[in-house]
Amino acid sequence: MENEEGFWQPVTPAYVELNEGQLEQLRAEVYSLAWNHAKKISARLAQQPKGAKPPTREALRLTQDYTLSVLRMLREVGPAADAVASEVASRAGSQGATYVQLGEAWGITRQSARGRWPGVTRVMVPVPEPTDLEMAGGTARVSYHPDESGWWYMATGANRRMDEAKETYDTREEALARAGAFLLANDSTEETK
Repeated sequence: MENEEGFWQPVTPAYVELNEGQLEQLRAEVYSLAWNHAKKISARLAQQPKGAKPPTREALRLTQDYTLSVLRMLREVGPAADAVASEVASRAGSQGATYVQLGEAWGITRQSARGRWPGVTRVMVPVPEPTDLEMAGGTARVSYHPDESGWWYMATGANRRMDEAKETYDTREEALARAGAFLLANDSTEETK
């Protein structure tokens, strides 16, 4: 980004995957954080007389009760990370991120991201125009649904049978293909009962 104006343009991809060294560093930092916070909940340290010299980290490492205090703090890392992730997902959604992007960043599907952080992508972005499809004597309309961050269709075959998508699709092309398959399967002009 050479100038401030270019700085605000989205960068794709938004991130690169962590390598093993970066993952190991993250684990070490989480361990250190839990170790330091365990001091706040350690019964051993709470019972220590005022003014007494605190035990060294090496001495604490050898005690079962302090190790269990560290484990208890590590248990809180997951829920704390989830709470922070919700806040960050909401911020990303308000900046224009889609559920597809949120899901990719968290390592889950678009549908799972929508279930995990409902409503965070409600941003006023231009909605693509619907696409109409005429095929095999039937018609279909493929539309984008911002709340779902996906494409959806409604179709009526030549035989008057109607169908609509049971889920949204990641791309317009996928929704068009599904709608087209329905129209081809229902190309008979004989009405079904």
